[in-house]
Amino acid sequence: MKVWQNGKWTIYPDKQDKIIEGNDKMSLNIRDNLAAKSVEVEKKNETLTVEFEVLKTFTKPYGFEEKLIRFRGSDTRYKAITKNKQLVAILGRFYQLIPNEDVEDKVRTLAAKDNMEIQIIPQDWRLYALLKSNDVGVMVSNSVDGTTALRCDAILYNNGNIIMPSFKHLKNIYKKHSKELNIKDLDKEIDEIFKISKKYKEWFESLDNVKVEPYLNPLREMFKTIPQKYIHGVLEGYYFNNSMSLKQVYEKLSSRIWLEDTDIRTKITLFRKVNDCLAAIGVVDTL
Repeated sequence: MKVWQNGKWTIYPDKQDKIIEGNDKMSLNIRDNLAAKSVEVEKKNETLTVEFEVLKTFTKPYGFEEKLIRFRGSDTRYKAITKNKQLVAILGRFYQLIPNEDVEDKVRTLAAKDNMEIQIIPQDWRLYALLKSNDVGVMVSNSVDGTTALRCDAILYNNGNIIMPSFKHLKNIYKKHSKELNIKDLDKEIDEIFKISKKYKEWFESLDNVKVEPYLNPLREMFKTIPQKYIHGVLEGYYFNNSMSLKQVYEKLSSRIWLEDTDIRTKITLFRKVNDCLAAIGVVDTL
C-alpha cells in the first residue's frame, strides 16, 4: 500500500486483489456404490477426464449430498458436494457445509423480529443478504462451494445506494467453514456489526467537513488503481466550484460502483480499492 506522509509517498508491502478470468467448463457424472465419477475439464482444445470412486455418501437437507471420494483406490482427503445431482465443489473433508437456505431463514427471522428491511441477492452458489435499519445495515455472506466464508460486514445506505466500508481495521465477523462452524449465534453477531455500522455512519458524515484540496495529488495517484469509468469526472465539483468535500467524492464513487451492472463480488473488490485510497491518505484514523 502507498501512504501519503509528509508530502511524499511511502510504500508498505500489502496483498493485492487478483481477478482471475477463464472459460473453463466442468461437468460431473455421479455413479454410486463405489462406481466412478467422471470430471471433464475443458480449456481451449484440451480435455482432461479424471475418474473418482465414491467411498461414502451423506445425504443433507435441501438436496445436498456429500460424497467422500477416492482416486485409484487411495484416500484423497476430499469430498464432492452436490445439490440435486449437480456438482457444487470438491473440497477438503473438514469443510463444514452451511446451506444458504439456513442462513437466509435465520436472517429473515431476525429481520421480521426487528422490523428491518431485507434484500436477498443469490449469485451462483453464494448468498448475500442485506439488512437495513434506517440508514445503516449489515451484509451477511455465505457460500456452499468454498468461495466465501460465513461473514457479516457493516454497510451504509446513502441516497438509495449502498456503501461498503471494508476498512482492514474495522471489525467484521468472518468464519471459515470448519467443523466448529454453526449459525446459532448469527443474530447476536449481526447486532454487533450493526453497532459498527452506526460508528461508520458518524465517520462518513464527518467527511463533509474535510475539504478535498489537501488530498488532490495523492487521490489522483491512488485513483490510478481504479478503472477509469468509476473515477472519470469525480472531481469535477472541485474544478467547477473550486470547493469539494471528501464526502462528496466518496458518495460519487460509491454510487457509481453500486449502480454499475456487475456482480456483487466485483463491487466488493472495488469498494476495497476505494477504501484503501482513503486509508492511505490518512482520513480514517477516527474510525
